[in-house]
Amino acid sequence: MLPVELAKSYFIAIDEATEDLQEQGIQLNGRAIVDGVVQTEFKKQANVEALSNIVTDTMLDMQAAIRTAKENFNNSYMQTLEAVRSDISKGMLDGNNREAIIKRVSDTFLQDGFTSFKTVDGKQLPLDFYSRTVVRTKMRTATNHGHLSRYEEAGVNLVTITGREPTCGVCARYRNHVFSIDGKDKRFPHINVYELFPLHPNCECRIRPFVIEYKSQSEINKAVVKAKSFNPDIDPRAQKQKDAYKKDQDKK
Repeated sequence: MLPVELAKSYFIAIDEATEDLQEQGIQLNGRAIVDGVVQTEFKKQANVEALSNIVTDTMLDMQAAIRTAKENFNNSYMQTLEAVRSDISKGMLDGNNREAIIKRVSDTFLQDGFTSFKTVDGKQLPLDFYSRTVVRTKMRTATNHGHLSRYEEAGVNLVTITGREPTCGVCARYRNHVFSIDGKDKRFPHINVYELFPLHPNCECRIRPFVIEYKSQSEINKAVVKAKSFNPDIDPRAQKQKDAYKKDQDKK
């Protein structure tokens, strides 16, 4: 299922990017998907390679998660078995007290049995939760790469980063800034947009074209001034924005 869904995200993104460019004055012919079918002219080598890389990364991630879950399951099984045996031998559990044993086993596996990833702050993520996170994040990667491919095809080498608010301190550093994809326009910071985004799991940053030829001088000046304030090491959010984001996360 994953390769199909990732491909769908990629080519839908190409058509979304075409619409974005048209809104900013660049007219492009053709659509990647017509009646649910990817058109031949869009099955070029660059797109195939881009998709292949995303699919491979996703499958390797999933394989690692399943392998870790199996290891954790086996460890939990052995630890629980030894704990129950110990309790029985100490007389803490009647050998026929099945409900007590079932509860011990089920509690252990609910807590540890199918965890597949350990976060940097020590949280154990269940396999199903981690799998959903991987899929969402990789589909965002496919979407981003589809957009970027279409922009570069149209000769657009400047992009801006948008997304929902409130946002986290990582994404906030990039939001509403204009970046140079190829580094040729020195007025704007150059970043490897392909490799950098998504910035983290479940990142909702979106990449949009900045077609400078169709921007007013005041719009360009505003973007250039803002570009000078870009610092990937500093969270630019005001305290009110931080509080709003924390409240949003607590609800989730």
